Formats: sequence, C-alpha cells, structure tokens
Amino acid sequence: MWTHKDNFQALRQKGIALLHRASVLSGRAAAGCPMDEAMWDDITATCRATLAFARGLPDFRLPEYDVHNPDAIGSILAIAHAAAYSAVIQVHGIVALAQPLAREEQLKAAKRAMVIVKEMSTARPSYIPHFFGWALAPIHKFLLREKMQLEELHHEAGAAAVQSDLNALSHTLRRVGELYPIPASVLAEMLDRNVETLKLEMVGKQMNLSGGP
Repeated sequence: MWTHKDNFQALRQKGIALLHRASVLSGRAAAGCPMDEAMWDDITATCRATLAFARGLPDFRLPEYDVHNPDAIGSILAIAHAAAYSAVIQVHGIVALAQPLAREEQLKAAKRAMVIVKEMSTARPSYIPHFFGWALAPIHKFLLREKMQLEELHHEAGAAAVQSDLNALSHTLRRVGELYPIPASVLAEMLDRNVETLKLEMVGKQMNLSGGP
C-alpha cells in the first residue's frame, strides 16, 4: 500500500527494475531456455511482485494539494505506472496460454496503461520523459497481438477498439520521438521487430491449424 512517505523517484526506479526483470524472463522463455524449477520459481515470484507493485501505486493524478508540482510528479509516476503494467504483461505472457487468469491480468494491465497513455498525450513537452517510450513497448506489442487475434476471429468491433488504443499509443510515442529522436529511432526499430515477430507468429499458428509443414 502506498503512503505519502513513499518517494516518487523510488517508485519509478522500482517499476523500471521490475520491467527489466520481467523482460529478461520473457526473453529467456522465448529463447527456449529450460523451464526448470528455479526458473518457474523466479517467474512465479516476479508475477506476484509485479501485481503487488502495480496494485499499490498511487493514483497517477494526485490532488494538487498533495504535491507542489503535480505535473512533475505525474511525469515521474507515468514511468512507474507504464513500467509496472508492462512488467505485468511481460511476465504473465510467459504463462498466459496455460493459465487464463494470467491473460486476464495482462488485459487489465493494458487497460490501465492506456489511461496513462491518454493522460500523457496532452502533457506539456517538458513533462514527457524520454524513458516513457521504452516503458510502453511491451504494451504496444501486446495490443498488436490482440488486434491480430481478434481480426483472425473476425471480431471486427473488438479489433477496432484495440486499434483505437494503438492509435492513441502511437500518437504518444510520436510525441516522445519528436522530443528525443535518438532514443526514438532505437524504439522504432524495436517496434518494427515486434510487428515482424507477430506476423511470423500468426503465420506459424495458421500453418499448424492447417496441418502444413
């Protein structure tokens, strides 16, 4: 549970650390590393830690009487929130196919992340942190996968709703890119790789369903 004694900078750093840990585990799982007992314990512990942290964060927009500069605090908390929700999505993605509740946590995290994205889309440039783009990358990949899966199921309304979120996310990422072009170029390459990876993923899935080679 968050209290006013907590340091906002510490919340941001902890969110970043959790996202890094979740990304490492997700990368190891995607690379086919052996899922031994130690790794499962690590995944389980990280799932619990990310959920506890995300649920315990303070509201993104604190009442003005709580802080001297709410816009500056919002900029710091934007990273804490985005990193926390991305961490939830990353680590729960490892077990989502086998555990439906994990997928539910991913969906809730993505929904909460979009609240932050839309808030930051109108933030003054001086309050948009350059790290925000990196923290949003896993959310972009998750939403893109959701859209592709909904399109495959011919769920047009659902796909359109996800596309609306992707449009809002892209708008915010463009704002980050205009302010920080060098980090943005690296992020753009990452997002492009995500698109290609997901396309290959969908092709492989279709081949498996059709009984192809």
